[in-house]
Amino acid sequence: MVYKSYKQLTIIKLDCAIDKIHYEDLVKVVIDSPSNVIYFELNERLYGIVSMGDVQRAKVKYGNDGYVPINTCFTCVLQNEYVKAKEILQNRKKINAIPVINQEGRLKGCYSRWNDFVDTNINLTRACNLFFKKAIELYWFNLMTILKENITKS
Repeated sequence: MVYKSYKQLTIIKLDCAIDKIHYEDLVKVVIDSPSNVIYFELNERLYGIVSMGDVQRAKVKYGNDGYVPINTCFTCVLQNEYVKAKEILQNRKKINAIPVINQEGRLKGCYSRWNDFVDTNINLTRACNLFFKKAIELYWFNLMTILKENITKS
């Protein structure tokens, strides 16, 4: 379990209450600040969260033109509830991050099952490796096709 301070979180500050956000808007935020969870604040208080799982499900269902629902009912802990956070992460496998709030509901940080930076870099490395593998396979396929066509013409 890793604790992340407020400054390390990906946060969108809202002017008014909303129940969803456009997929493309979230993509822009995650590109600038990679994270497995995006936190939403309204009036300096934690309003909602969106996980990368939520984003992926919305992408599959609606494509790039869809909206991602903002979860306004979620599990969170107070600043002094480290043990409770640890128990939640151990017992509830679908929860990967738990927001930490103060008595007034202001976001202070989060407990995460993993380190987003390390996890994001591992996934990025895997994606790059797959891309280059596919690019090389395509290059060789095209080269063989051209050579075969030239041999057939001769």
